[in-house]
Amino acid sequence: MAKQRIEPNNEKHLYYGRNVLHSIIVLAVNEISGVVEISAKNVKFELTDRTLTVSVNLSLKYGHNASDVAFRVQENVKRSVETMTQYHIDAIDVNILNVVLEEPD
Repeated sequence: MAKQRIEPNNEKHLYYGRNVLHSIIVLAVNEISGVVEISAKNVKFELTDRTLTVSVNLSLKYGHNASDVAFRVQENVKRSVETMTQYHIDAIDVNILNVVLEEPD
């Protein structure tokens, strides 16, 4: 849940719960083609002042270009966090832990 606080100089700051930030990041990662669905336990982040440093561990679907998927994950997480919150992204580390073959139908 976001909380709002008015500073003495009349600036408003919103503060988001860690679960909100986790959800935004997880949803942004799962939107990328080539990523096997991840959960919140595969996402870690550090919040310093108004900036985030994010680390994502994911599995890659076989046949997708690893560097392309990692780049698209970084772009989507950055865009999602920065448009949905007042935080800025400092760095996003994408760690590809394994490659998964898709099961035939």
